[in-house]
Amino acid sequence: MTHFADAAEWEAWLAANHESEGGAWLKIAKKGSAATSVTIGEALDVALCYGWIDSQRKSCDEHFYLQRYSRRRKGSPWSRVNVERVEALTAAGRMRPPGLAEVAAAKADGRWDAAYTAQRDAVVPPDLAEALAAHP
Repeated sequence: MTHFADAAEWEAWLAANHESEGGAWLKIAKKGSAATSVTIGEALDVALCYGWIDSQRKSCDEHFYLQRYSRRRKGSPWSRVNVERVEALTAAGRMRPPGLAEVAAAKADGRWDAAYTAQRDAVVPPDLAEALAAHP
């Protein structure tokens, strides 16, 4: 379990450890807490730049929760949200060689174009909506 005060600290750690470490649990300050840390969005952006990905999240205490980050597994699927984040990070010149390598691999084997939509962004097809409305 590691606490980083800001994105720069997290990025410095990843720059030094992205190949040697399998993952890390980050302490992320909860909204409204007096505690401070790298934010969840900042942490994900930095992770993506180095070819890492977020996964499990769990409670820590009243001020923090824990978020797991790890190297992307070979062949793991991409979410549409992360594809869009990486496109923005690339345009901003923030991607690093390990992250660019993960993107190249995903584009080469089709995972990039097959990125899935997050469940929260899913849209019910009109025919299913009609069928559900007809039989509530």
